[in-house]
Amino acid sequence: MMRRRRHRNSFCLIICIVLVVILVLGIMLFRNTHFRYGTVIQGVDCSFLSVKDAQQVINEFIATQKIQFVFETGKQYEVDSQNFGLQLAGTKILKKIMQEQGKGEIKNHILENAFIFEEKTVKEYLENLPELQKENMLEPQNAYLAFGKDGLLEIIPEVYGNSIDFSEAYGLVTKSLQSGNLVIDFTPITGLEPAILATDPMLLEQKEKLNSYLMTSVQFILSDGSTFSLDRNVMKNWIYQDKEGKYQIDIEYNLPSFVEALEERVNQTNSTMIFNASDLGNMTINVKKKLRSTLDKNAQTEHIKSLLGTGKTYQEAPIYMNVSVLNQLNNGYVELDITRQKVWMYKEGECILETDCVTGMANTAYATPTGIYYLTYKQSPAHLSKYDAYVTYWMPFNGGIGFHDASWRYKNGQGYFGGDIYKTDGSHGCVNLPIEAAKTLYLNITKSIPIIVYAS
Repeated sequence: MMRRRRHRNSFCLIICIVLVVILVLGIMLFRNTHFRYGTVIQGVDCSFLSVKDAQQVINEFIATQKIQFVFETGKQYEVDSQNFGLQLAGTKILKKIMQEQGKGEIKNHILENAFIFEEKTVKEYLENLPELQKENMLEPQNAYLAFGKDGLLEIIPEVYGNSIDFSEAYGLVTKSLQSGNLVIDFTPITGLEPAILATDPMLLEQKEKLNSYLMTSVQFILSDGSTFSLDRNVMKNWIYQDKEGKYQIDIEYNLPSFVEALEERVNQTNSTMIFNASDLGNMTINVKKKLRSTLDKNAQTEHIKSLLGTGKTYQEAPIYMNVSVLNQLNNGYVELDITRQKVWMYKEGECILETDCVTGMANTAYATPTGIYYLTYKQSPAHLSKYDAYVTYWMPFNGGIGFHDASWRYKNGQGYFGGDIYKTDGSHGCVNLPIEAAKTLYLNITKSIPIIVYAS
């Protein structure tokens, strides 16, 4: 009896052991063929699922999803993923996850390059999206400099674009779908931002520098009274963009052409001159000897260079090499109006002498000729041998014709000059002056000072 009972107990023990072994082996087999609890693949809970079952569940989930195409404008398009035949490429990636599930605690798996789709269908869909049509794309435009209404440069702001290269777009979609990414944002590959913005420091610097040139104005007063100007209307044609896109002004190339044009205006021979007559204003004076000046091109070029970029306005005479009377008036001149019987002398823009006079007898061979002359010499005292006359101040300017005092025109200490005396009691061509006036003229006149004689 005891032996039989022992035998039964041994058998039960063996049975228990076998069952435990079977259970353990079963658990081990299950764990090796099924995903552990909490395993999430591509957002799908795959706990306790086999590879095949997990594939099916993931594909079923993907088939219920929509693929979103998002553009920088905020426009979105949706399409069912099943329209593109999106699904796992196979079980290889799932098997790898299962093999490695015991090596770490990673339970949330994002797949890469694990999906396949109908490439032709996807490409055709993209080709029909409005945002990928060339006619609907706007290329970004850089900020740039342009001339405003005032003739100065201003910055034209940049323009943000929305252009997308189709091959880049297709590549982005392909990569996204292969990884199961169902939200595809085209913004990163959209040509939005220009390379140069309106706030670009280089652009701002170029604007300031170039406008300093454009705001510089040099007006040349020519001998005939006309003007010739170097200003923004001229210099705007000197501005260009170099190979690097920077705005430059080419002074070295363009300035010589301007100086040559100025030279053409200056180097003219004139038989008349515009003269600002005292108390009369501008009048045209015929001259017997043609007047000519020559521009000093080298000096003029260097002088203009020193002015450019200052942003200031200048008004000045050209720099002459050979100077005619027309260009000497600013330094001083003597003015004689036969009609008004007046003599003036100007020095550095101020009148230092105004006096009556008596010129040559009108309507005779002794009439004082008009024209532009220079002092031949001056002498004090002097004997005018031709007329056996003694004068204190003698200043000839046209052969034997000159300025001098005339003591014989004084009676009882009273001098008689001006008016119509020259019509009935004029000189033999000389210009008779009161003694004090003759002295003032004598002390100030030089050979370089023009003498302008006219009849108003």
